[in-house]
Amino acid sequence: MVVVNGDLSVVRGDMFYETTENKDTGNKFVSHLKAALESKCFNISDHTTHPIGQDVCSAQLKAIEESHTYLVVFSPKYALSVEFFEKLVLIMDSVSKFNDRKVIPVFLNVDLSDVRKLQGCFEEDFRKHEVANVDSQTLNKWIQAVKYVGGLSGLFLKKGDDESDFIKKIVQHLMKIKIPEEQFDAKYPVGIEPQKQAIISKLRLGDKEFSNTVAVLGISGSGKTTIVKAVYDTIVADFDCSCFIENIPYKNSGRKWKVKLQREVLRSLTGDDSFHNNASTAKIKRVVENNKALVVLDGVEKPDELEVLGIPSASLSCSGSRVVVATGNKESLRDLSYTRHDMELLNKEDSFTLFVAHAYGEDVDDVDEEFVYEIVDHAGGLPLVLVVWGKHFKAHEKEQWQTY
Repeated sequence: MVVVNGDLSVVRGDMFYETTENKDTGNKFVSHLKAALESKCFNISDHTTHPIGQDVCSAQLKAIEESHTYLVVFSPKYALSVEFFEKLVLIMDSVSKFNDRKVIPVFLNVDLSDVRKLQGCFEEDFRKHEVANVDSQTLNKWIQAVKYVGGLSGLFLKKGDDESDFIKKIVQHLMKIKIPEEQFDAKYPVGIEPQKQAIISKLRLGDKEFSNTVAVLGISGSGKTTIVKAVYDTIVADFDCSCFIENIPYKNSGRKWKVKLQREVLRSLTGDDSFHNNASTAKIKRVVENNKALVVLDGVEKPDELEVLGIPSASLSCSGSRVVVATGNKESLRDLSYTRHDMELLNKEDSFTLFVAHAYGEDVDDVDEEFVYEIVDHAGGLPLVLVVWGKHFKAHEKEQWQTY
């Protein structure tokens, strides 16, 4: 994520912050926004934290290209700054290069029409660049960038509005769209891609008015969790809000397990930590039905683990939301309408590759193929078994392997 008014940049939930003299937006506003984002676990660095000798321009370009969301703050003196325009053009270049980027304008004490039509204070300040002999090609890039971003739906602070409330509104908005932490952590993604693509196909993401639930079924150790993590990371950027809840049965303990589970789902979907004992099935259904939401539930074992989240009865109101449920127990889906995906076990070739990767690492010159294929036959195509056995043998000298 990037926040830019020449002062502030946020990168995928981390923030790259640089100080600039900008009296109209005010150092006070910038510092308060910085503090508010820090409180929500945005990691912030400023120009003082850059290593000595680092190219600041390169750092800014890298921050922009690695980001998913751009928050552009328009202030009364915005059009005076060459630096602001240069950053905005870089953002536009990134938006044209990557199709999953979001741009959110913030109008800070400026008239919307002044920005969109380049009139008023924006027109006056633009003229100063013409007088300064900025070439017409560069000016045109600036104009197109400002008009494009100014024409998007954004956030407004008018004179007399409470600045602290406005900052809270910005932070809440960013928390909802912040790219979640990546879930997929498989060191060797063998056999992942075909099944991941098959599940994504069944979700029918291209149908924006369609809502769907896909149930991923498979025995223990078949790689259900790994697959749904890969699916989640691949498609999460297409949704307004999301949650990935892992190992649900382990959360299903104690008298208040239902409230705890509901609270975790609501916190993930909304970015709001205020849900305590007021979490409910109805609130989850409202969020999922009123937003384009992605809900991934891993390790479901009982129907009531879905019922408490309102999944079976949620109509989703054709909101474009998607639900993915990973389970080894088909009975847990008895009240659920879903598209089924059965986990496929690894073939011998992929099993061989996965075991060798974990058992031998980079030392593949002396692979004992007969021994490995014997392991593969016993593993039965289960990824978890191959990974665990591979790590086990890796921890021992090869001379000892035949004794196990």
